[in-house]
Amino acid sequence: MNTETMPQTTSEGEGVVAMEQSKSSKIFLAVFLLAVVLSMAVSYWRIIIKRDYSIVASVDCDPYAEQCFVHVCNPDPDVDGDACKGNAVDDTWFTKNINRMAYNIPDCDPTDKSCTALQCGENEAGCSYDSCSEATVPEGDSCNDPVQYTKDNPVVAEDAEAATCTEGDAECAAAVKDEAADASTCDASTGTVCPATGETQE
Repeated sequence: MNTETMPQTTSEGEGVVAMEQSKSSKIFLAVFLLAVVLSMAVSYWRIIIKRDYSIVASVDCDPYAEQCFVHVCNPDPDVDGDACKGNAVDDTWFTKNINRMAYNIPDCDPTDKSCTALQCGENEAGCSYDSCSEATVPEGDSCNDPVQYTKDNPVVAEDAEAATCTEGDAECAAAVKDEAADASTCDASTGTVCPATGETQE
């Protein structure tokens, strides 16, 4: 009689173990899915709502004063394509990188002159510019030396006007021309002071 009941007891024990394993698996799966959902929720809040991440972008760089990334436009459609203008001046780009927190970037068009999206504010935390260096220059590009660039490309009166006035700013251009005219007519005999140097002409 005992030999007939033993298999039944073993079968019942195996069933209990299987049920416990199934229950444990369900609990583990539920905890795992909950962790995934919480992780996605936190990421959504941080990235979409709070915008707590850094943006890296290329901005214009002054080769006369800064060590810039120098990129020569490649007309290959898979590289720069139609962005190339067909002349060496316009097809040589001087840039630097800006690192700025997304939550500080205003919602505006970067091509609009009044937009400050790609400019660090005064004493803005988490915002910085990266100049070109041997360690950061991309393959095919180079870094310029501002001292050498200034020697090779001296600023003449027309270039100075273009550098200080934005395109289409007639008022600024006129003021620069007036200043240049005043500087050329200053005379020591009349005591007129040259505005460009602060000295009287002899």
